Amino acid sequence: MPDVAEAAWTAASTIQSRPSPSRSAPRAEAMPAPDLSGSSMLAYAALRGEPNLDSCIDRFLAAGGRVYLPVVTEVGRPLVFGEVRESIRTLQPKGRWGIREPEPQLSAAELMSAEVGLGLVFVPALGFGEGGARLGNGGGFYDRTFGPMGEVPLADSAHQTAIFGVCFDEEIGLDGLHVEPWDLRITRAVTEAGLHSFQ
Repeated sequence: MPDVAEAAWTAASTIQSRPSPSRSAPRAEAMPAPDLSGSSMLAYAALRGEPNLDSCIDRFLAAGGRVYLPVVTEVGRPLVFGEVRESIRTLQPKGRWGIREPEPQLSAAELMSAEVGLGLVFVPALGFGEGGARLGNGGGFYDRTFGPMGEVPLADSAHQTAIFGVCFDEEIGLDGLHVEPWDLRITRAVTEAGLHSFQ
């Protein structure tokens, strides 16, 4: 069975630009590795208990894409973001939680701007309940940043940004989780078993 990073790569590699109408699309068996130049995604550096996406991030970078990671600056504040320019394995843990983070460069509004052109967001989770209710690590950072009452509500985004939760397959369908009005609602999750959609 593939791991979570492989399933995430499958989702990430599909955001490449569509073929030009003047060129016919290559046959599936002859398709080269995707060219992700001009594509960008928000991923994360895994904490203990979260699926590790390092190989997906490095493959996305190698295919020409741009990768951003969240940076925690202060408890109770929205996330800020930094770009990863080389292998994520070069980032060292730092800060209060020992998270591998790049230097902070962008606010959530700047990250979601047309200049960045974010096409994909991976949100880590410790599990999902009914309707895409997400169990995070308890800090509320993603809700405060991207939830309906957050700095930049993703549900109101003018872009066509694909949003995927990421967890292990055994963490889908947890009892007792409900979407609260301030929660970032996730409609799809990537696990080692592939893609899961929430009703």
